Amino acid sequence: MKILIVDDDAEFAEDASQLLNCRIRGLDIDAADNGKKGLEAIERNSPDLLITDIMMPGMSGIELIRAVRANPKFADMTIIAVSGAQSKEEALAAGANLYLIRTPKIAIDLINAIKDLAPLLATRREAEMHAVPS
Repeated sequence: MKILIVDDDAEFAEDASQLLNCRIRGLDIDAADNGKKGLEAIERNSPDLLITDIMMPGMSGIELIRAVRANPKFADMTIIAVSGAQSKEEALAAGANLYLIRTPKIAIDLINAIKDLAPLLATRREAEMHAVPS
């Protein structure tokens, strides 16, 4: 499963990546430090799951989610929005599948969310592999 973490807090992205790799087998995790770079990484790598911070300079996580949803190639990508701010309604309205509040136990919340979403992600990847090119 390919995961992209977009967060301007490099330490959070690195810690989350290491913990996820230790707890869940078979992950290919990439990171970007802002929304614009995240969008470029999505175009380049087509991740199965996007984990994005909401509050970032430049292109915010909300803007990133909207850009992903506007692109037919990625419109059904699974997105987890993460923030310490009160932006749940805005993130879900923009198209996030799940919103997690950044607390000291955020890494555990992410692990549980990814495990819960794994069957959906596997089904989507399988469908993409069997899709007939137009």
